[in-house]
Amino acid sequence: MFGVRYSAASRKMTNRKKKGAPPQVNRCFLFTFARENALIQEPMTKTQWFLSAAIVALLWGGCASQDQSSPENAAAADTPQAASEEAAYIQRGEHITPEGAVNVSQMMERLQQAGKVDHIKVTGEVAAVCKKKGCWMVITDGLDSVRVIFKDYGFFVPKDIEGRTVVAEGTAYFDTLTVAQQRHYAQDRGASEEEIAAITDDIITPIFEAAGVLIDDQE
Repeated sequence: MFGVRYSAASRKMTNRKKKGAPPQVNRCFLFTFARENALIQEPMTKTQWFLSAAIVALLWGGCASQDQSSPENAAAADTPQAASEEAAYIQRGEHITPEGAVNVSQMMERLQQAGKVDHIKVTGEVAAVCKKKGCWMVITDGLDSVRVIFKDYGFFVPKDIEGRTVVAEGTAYFDTLTVAQQRHYAQDRGASEEEIAAITDDIITPIFEAAGVLIDDQE
């Protein structure tokens, strides 16, 4: 009924049939075939033209649905929600992720064995924070606590984050805090004059120098 114009794809299918190979036909091929023949040079009757248009429209819908159900699209729909998880935190300093963080007690066990631990992530609740600049904080897991300072004094944290959960990545070590340093920290957190005056001895204490911090975004 129709005059047929073969494309390269059409000739390829014909050759496969001659060689006895099973034809590999899908809807997208049929769409291409029908579209080419709907655009032939020979005159068509009105009935033939409408029939060709209907075939093209039907097969186009099949191609579209086939593309939407492709493995690539299915994989995109199953992309992990890592980005949204990180969005639940406020980032300070270097970019870090929460995966692999240990609690303060676990960090202390490793620190007591090694004396210094590099490239470790620790998580805990903020028990105290510098009220002047946000230049340090103390975090705890309810059993142990550690003072967290920030590498090269390069960033600060908000001054109202007590009770929030944080993740910090950096280096844990022991250091000596002099009476002057302890009193300075006490002033930063808003201690009373009596508390400050009661500090009379140097102490050896764990310190965590953080290169990056994540703060639980409760807003």
